[in-house]
Amino acid sequence: MPSLARDGPSEVSSRSSSRRRFQAGPVTSVPQSEVSSTVRPARGFWPRLVMRWLQGVQYGQIRIIFPGGATHVARGAEPGADAAITIKRNRAVRRMLARGDVGFAEAFMDGDWSTPDLLAVLDFGYQNETVLVDKI
Repeated sequence: MPSLARDGPSEVSSRSSSRRRFQAGPVTSVPQSEVSSTVRPARGFWPRLVMRWLQGVQYGQIRIIFPGGATHVARGAEPGADAAITIKRNRAVRRMLARGDVGFAEAFMDGDWSTPDLLAVLDFGYQNETVLVDKI
């Protein structure tokens, strides 16, 4: 995830207080009851890799939608940013793993993934930076 130098999650919380906040919960695939009939739970190599990478997030929630409709939601134990990413090409995951935050940014600029709220994705990454960076 992007590496940003700031004082801590409290700064993000106060700055983004008008943003949607998500309550605590475990890291899981989306239960079938929360997924429309056209969306499948996350399966396959790339979704499994991302699910493993997101284990242990502490703040907020991120919903990741993979090519083909597989969906994964990671929820931290503490409130935080409510982010969503749609991965359009699996190479986005490869690029992030190979080049870290630079690969993540390049994949975004090249259209490999998109989001309705880039600031929420960056806030989520910053709030969970210690967990996410250690796994790359």
